[in-house]
Amino acid sequence: MDQNPQLKVLEGELEGARFEVTEAGMVIGRGEDCLIRLSEPGVSREHARVFLHNAGVWVQDLGSRNGVFVKSTRISRAKQLSPGTTFKVGDHLFVVELPGEEEHERSAPPVVRIPESSPMVANEPTVSEPAPRAPASKVGLWSLVVVGLVLAAIAASLLSG
Repeated sequence: MDQNPQLKVLEGELEGARFEVTEAGMVIGRGEDCLIRLSEPGVSREHARVFLHNAGVWVQDLGSRNGVFVKSTRISRAKQLSPGTTFKVGDHLFVVELPGEEEHERSAPPVVRIPESSPMVANEPTVSEPAPRAPASKVGLWSLVVVGLVLAAIAASLLSG
């Protein structure tokens, strides 16, 4: 994956903002250490965590009182999100997007990138149970097919010569 997926805010005070999702992840909440800070009273200090795992985007409720909703259903454990999937924290609706998936307007806000030295990295909670493996991407499968065909052609030429 050349560029990481992004979260775009569809509703709420941060509407239009984009955030890059990394393996280090990001915490959404009211707390000062959160990458995505929401000032709503119904949002916990550390409400949710979004992160990459096995090439997939995952969201996890961090024990919030009011929950995290994926496609209008409250989640109780980490949940994998596909591109185009929406989830809600408080009054904010987020969608997962892949870079280049839709045309970006010139006036679009910049994508927020998490610095590797971010203090959040050391303090982030981890998934309490192993997450299931994400299915291989179509690009990955095609790459394997091409490599297989090249290897078969090389083997055939070696055996015939």
